[in-house]
Amino acid sequence: ESDGEITLGPSNLAGMNMDYSRCKYLSWEKYYESPEIMVREGDIILAKTASVGKYAYVDYLPKETTVNPQLLVINNFDNAMPKYMAYNFASQVIDTQINYNVVGSTILTISQVAIGNFKFPLPPLSEQEEIVVYLDQKCADIDAIIANCTAQIEKYKTLKRALINEVVTGQRTIE
Repeated sequence: ESDGEITLGPSNLAGMNMDYSRCKYLSWEKYYESPEIMVREGDIILAKTASVGKYAYVDYLPKETTVNPQLLVINNFDNAMPKYMAYNFASQVIDTQINYNVVGSTILTISQVAIGNFKFPLPPLSEQEEIVVYLDQKCADIDAIIANCTAQIEKYKTLKRALINEVVTGQRTIE
């Protein structure tokens, strides 16, 4: 672990999840200079440059964290559950608004003003909670299937490598 706080970049964003496996660190002095980009649990982090639209919901922080200039910290949702808002970023509703507002030809970017003007479906809080509970369960089920398939793929890749090794080294004959 490095001294200082974590500085997130686009590579740390993985859909609804954060990926802390490749963290960069910034001095504590720099961290305290910019309280507006300090990350807290329940925030949504959105890439506004390069990987425009890539996002993550912060459900856990291993230590104090901030973001680099390519990212935007979204929080303070009026009449909305943060995780419900995060699920919106996986929807076509937000994807369309991002695509409509992105500018640039070499390096794509979207302004904070455009992001601030996004329109979200906003049902009552009780319905938002139902949606979050439902999506959490369904997404967990799908993630389990994906993990199982990934494990099977790795098993077959290992078998393939072993077969190739056995045939090219003469340990197995071709019949």
